[in-house]
Amino acid sequence: MARSKRKSRAALDPRPPADLARVVGSIALLQTDLEGVLALVFDDLVNLPYGARGYLFDALHNRARVDLIQRLMEGAGLDARQEAALLYALGCFDVCTENRNILLHAHYEEPYEGAHLFFKEGAPGRGGWYFLATTRNLKAVETEMVNLKWYLLSLWKSLSVRNPLPRRPPPPHRLSSLRLPEDHPAWKLPPEASAWLSQLLAQRRAFRPTL
Repeated sequence: MARSKRKSRAALDPRPPADLARVVGSIALLQTDLEGVLALVFDDLVNLPYGARGYLFDALHNRARVDLIQRLMEGAGLDARQEAALLYALGCFDVCTENRNILLHAHYEEPYEGAHLFFKEGAPGRGGWYFLATTRNLKAVETEMVNLKWYLLSLWKSLSVRNPLPRRPPPPHRLSSLRLPEDHPAWKLPPEASAWLSQLLAQRRAFRPTL
């Protein structure tokens, strides 16, 4: 694949493109909506004290929160179909939250071959990874979150008044599937960026804080 010309970071407008900023902002706000609607659903199913509810939805990271909600469901008196519907919703919520976290904790690099290039730092000692996402990819994430929001609201109503269960939305896609292999040209920094990074690393190695 032909490598596109990459400008110096200093020459780039530090603001992301308007279409990217809009959809990323929408995804961030939708995640807050999803957490609020999920709290509504489980407030009706499980009578949690206020402090426990705050811990569940505000303090726990996503994987621990989903696992705990699944355990709380066991005593909620649900039939098999209701439990399956909620488990499906939780699985979708898990993916949407992962997508939001990847996107909002990634470094936006630059436009690249008709898409947006991001770098996501990994856990300490595990490096990071690049991914390419088009505006269409990100709008699909946004739409999947909207679909899940309406599904959770419909599910809440269904469980409250024993209406028929709503139709499930399609499962969301994972942004991590857009990860670039390490031999992709986007991994290669342009010469001016490589020189800047080498200088920065040398400065950091020379710095020794005094305690």
